[in-house]
Amino acid sequence: MPIKPKILIVDDEAVIREIYGDFLEQNGFEVATALNVETALESIKAKKPDLILLDIVMPFRNGFDLYDQVIVDYHDIKFVFMTGYDDDIKITERLSKSGKKWFVKPIKLEEMLEVIRNELSAS
Repeated sequence: MPIKPKILIVDDEAVIREIYGDFLEQNGFEVATALNVETALESIKAKKPDLILLDIVMPFRNGFDLYDQVIVDYHDIKFVFMTGYDDDIKITERLSKSGKKWFVKPIKLEEMLEVIRNELSAS
C-alpha cells in the first residue's frame, strides 16, 4: 500500500478545515487539522506533515508566526498559504516575498489540489 502524503490544514474556521480536509482525503491524502498556531505545533511534533495548508489571519498568532517557527526546525515541510484578506497590503507583500504558493479564500478545490500535488512533487 503506498504511503499517503500528510497534509496539515491550519485555519481558525471549522468549515474551511472540514471542506478542504474532506476533499483532500477523498483525493488520497492523510489529513490533520489545527485551529491555531499552538495546536498546529503540537500536531507537527506528533506527526510531521509533508505540507501545511496555512491560513494567515487567525486570532492571537498568525500563519506567518507558525511558518517562521516551523522552518527553523523543519526545512523539508512544504507550505501553501491562504488568506481571505487579499486587500491587505502587508499580507500580500509578505506572501509575494515568501516565494510560496498562496490562495485567496474561497479556494477552488481542483486548483488547490493541483498546487498541492505540484508542491509535493517538487524537491
